[in-house]
Amino acid sequence: MLVCRPLATVCLLLIATARATTYCLPGQSCWPTDQEWADLNTTVGGRLFATGTIAEAESLNCQCLATGNDGTAAADAAHGVCMAHTSCMYDHCVPNNLNTPAYSLEVGTVADIQAAVNFARQKSIPVSIKTSGHNYASSSMMHGSLLIWMYRAPKHATIGAHTDTCGTSHPAAIKAGGGQPWGEIYDAVHSNGNYDILGGGSVNVGCCGGWLAGGGLTTMSRLRGLGIDNVLGYEVVLADGSYATADACTNADLFWALRGGGGGAWGVVTALWYRLYPKTAAVRFHVYVDYANGTGRSNLDGNLDSPTLTAFYKDHFIPYLVNVLQPASMDGRWGGYWAPNCRANGAAGTCLDMFFYGPQADALSTVIDPFHAWVRALPNSVFGQPATEVLFSNHNNDALAISTPRTLPSYLGELARSSSAGVCASSTPPQACTRFNGLAQDWDGNRPDYARPASWLLPVAFWQDTAKAIRVLGMVAEPHSDLTGGYWLGGAINNVHVDNTSIAYAMRTSVANIMGPMAASMATIRREIPDSAPCYNHDGYPLDLGSTPAAWQDGYWGAQLTRLNSVKAQYDPTSVFNSFQGIGYTETAGAIPHTLSTACAGSGSDVNVGAIVGGVVGGCFVPLLMLGLWLGGVFTKWGCPSPCAKKAPTTKAAAGDTAMQAIPAPEGTNIEKA
Repeated sequence: MLVCRPLATVCLLLIATARATTYCLPGQSCWPTDQEWADLNTTVGGRLFATGTIAEAESLNCQCLATGNDGTAAADAAHGVCMAHTSCMYDHCVPNNLNTPAYSLEVGTVADIQAAVNFARQKSIPVSIKTSGHNYASSSMMHGSLLIWMYRAPKHATIGAHTDTCGTSHPAAIKAGGGQPWGEIYDAVHSNGNYDILGGGSVNVGCCGGWLAGGGLTTMSRLRGLGIDNVLGYEVVLADGSYATADACTNADLFWALRGGGGGAWGVVTALWYRLYPKTAAVRFHVYVDYANGTGRSNLDGNLDSPTLTAFYKDHFIPYLVNVLQPASMDGRWGGYWAPNCRANGAAGTCLDMFFYGPQADALSTVIDPFHAWVRALPNSVFGQPATEVLFSNHNNDALAISTPRTLPSYLGELARSSSAGVCASSTPPQACTRFNGLAQDWDGNRPDYARPASWLLPVAFWQDTAKAIRVLGMVAEPHSDLTGGYWLGGAINNVHVDNTSIAYAMRTSVANIMGPMAASMATIRREIPDSAPCYNHDGYPLDLGSTPAAWQDGYWGAQLTRLNSVKAQYDPTSVFNSFQGIGYTETAGAIPHTLSTACAGSGSDVNVGAIVGGVVGGCFVPLLMLGLWLGGVFTKWGCPSPCAKKAPTTKAAAGDTAMQAIPAPEGTNIEKA
């Protein structure tokens, strides 16, 4: 329904949720005064920034673009509004309405978070939470909100024993800061030299934010479970401003909801304890079928819509996956990615990037040798040369490139090896190489491509019906649209009881996910496999599941939704925390249609709230409205409704000033960049 307040310049569009929520938005009479914002800025040490007008958004966008495609730099820029995909600066990642928050708090202390949450709750302002900006639906920001940006929050990376409130001792664990990127955690574990940890594929992804709350997929998940299966306890700021522990024996319902119930809805995670494992040798097996072979020796065509590509995919590769690799029975020590249609080295192709955690002899017997046997059995016409020659010639120039299986001390050892031999050895290495001590996997950012993938979980029963699996997966090629791929699931993931965490039941009964554009092929897969769900972390199309939050939340969580709504009502009864795709989401109107400029004359100017003491920022303020990144990136690197005039400041700026200058924060209050 549409609710308009008297004298308000903005109306609120409320979609039924578990509770009725009316937010105060910029431009309404209820909106805090400039002095109130200035007082909050003083409380948080000068780390509050105005980010919501068109001018501010343009300035911040230029700061994001100035980082180039360096995702590590972008994640730490522009007061937290940069997104891994540039289209996610807009509402729902659709270039239309801006999605930058009204204000952004650069968290320096837990007390900063508590002050901001208390302020927002008292003023009925929605709170959004963001770490790194890797999100496919822009749900880590919200127009008109107070953004709590965690990237510079207190850091830990402390390795040692942890005893939870149940009294259970966990001898090998790491304490991580709520906003730390995986690169920092990986660096700590790799430097220690004794442990493995399962984490995100990109070093820039936040360890403890949306990646984890949505499940936490890794190449190691088939062996050691999801990220949420390895959390031992959280430290979290709640909607009432209190600071709480959540684990199996304290705030157990919240502990359950945080593990799979999606990000941005429950509280602000400031730290957590996470399980470590003994360092395990890893064997990497990488396959790339190049449809655009430059030697002229391949009979495969690199055009994504080509008949030869479609034929290879349907007639050969999909039957291999179903009949030979068969994820429903694959050894649980294998994990990684599959991409029937990928881009590798700039060309169309088919890819596998798999890791085996165990002896190389077992890797060979379980997957690698059967793969070689399958290739030898292919007709010579597929590659235009004998299969034996394909397998054992110079793979850099042939249609089929198979890496020699490499046994490494650990997964992090492989990450360090591939980074040091690759991008970190270039003449212009990305910031990740120095910031994360040579760990630079999936480091890029500011990706200009359209960010919204659709996804679906593929159950065990689907793969076991081999005829149906071959038929349905073949539909992805007809009509072919763009990249498809996903993670191998199952194994240890499916050994966890469905009610131990809040993730959809389908995650515990599936052995793969598939993601790609919401095209006819993906819609067909969803229709053919109705008893499943999207893979939450890799889905950007909630509205395809239903036109209301209740409908698409049911699509994401199914049988878990009733309990999730109950926990939301218990811990956040007025929906202080509001996140698109999140539990308890309330949609707010008042967005500004605007297209950000891509031509920036120079770096943008910051507008710090500390500058508005005795003045006004905005006056009649108008609110503004990314295998988790497209999986294909992994393979690529392998080779007011009406305008209002602003009121003039009551304190006159110096002649020629075009932007108010920031008042320096008190000494020692800012978290330095690592």
